[in-house]
Amino acid sequence: MTADPLPFGAAIDALGDRAMRARLRSLFPDRPETEMAFASAGTIGFGLFTPNAQFDPAVVALIGEETPSGIRVSGRVMTSNRQAAATIAPVRMGERVHLALISPDRAAADPSHLEHPSGPAYLDFDRHHLGVGRLSRSLNWPKDEAVVAALDAWSVATAGLVATSCGAGLRELRRRLAECRTPNGVASQSQLVSHDVTKLEIEISLLGDASAHPRSEPWLLLCAAARCQERFVGLVESLERELGFAWHDDGTPWPTRADLGHMGGRRMIEGVDAHRRGLDAAGGRP
Repeated sequence: MTADPLPFGAAIDALGDRAMRARLRSLFPDRPETEMAFASAGTIGFGLFTPNAQFDPAVVALIGEETPSGIRVSGRVMTSNRQAAATIAPVRMGERVHLALISPDRAAADPSHLEHPSGPAYLDFDRHHLGVGRLSRSLNWPKDEAVVAALDAWSVATAGLVATSCGAGLRELRRRLAECRTPNGVASQSQLVSHDVTKLEIEISLLGDASAHPRSEPWLLLCAAARCQERFVGLVESLERELGFAWHDDGTPWPTRADLGHMGGRRMIEGVDAHRRGLDAAGGRP
């Protein structure tokens, strides 16, 4: 008997943990406190890129300061996994940038996002105490080789997951449209609706092929995956809104709006791509 697929949010959280945890762990000190912190964290969230006005990945959302009682962290960061017991995020301390493994209080989560059981969320910190061994070495942020390697591995795997999950979602969408009883048969018989679905199917199929045999910059795959994911959610929502088509699924293996903010969302992902290519987020030279 085949197990039911994980909800998309849980699947992408687990994928991020597998793809990046060990690679980023290597940047932290080799000491018992660090090992215990990672071992007890469970599935880790990632707050590597928080949207800012320029969608510039070099802008760090958290500020750290050394105090007599230890390192204190302040700021607002977007984490990929609202339910994670710990999140890895960059912290600026003076001129240096480090990664920090932060275990937030439950109250740190922005309550405006808590209606969704999974997916990204913002965490607020006000002089949050960072435990011993939870700060990485100083990094060339965001171009440190270990960080880039972790993100590239996550990008390829995520593109494959998005292609698989959105492809399955579109097949289910076609099935439901065929069975849908809307006035004048608009959902089940409209060639225009079918054409919209077909266009996205082609795009997602190309994404699946590219992720299975990656030949280009891995982050470009993530850019394409973010656009496909956003278009899938937008298509479903437009059919609900305009045609009265019912698609109220939580915990499904395809994306929902609550899942669109991973790595800061599409604009932030495109900002990272621009930064890697020496451009600003608007496509010009910095």
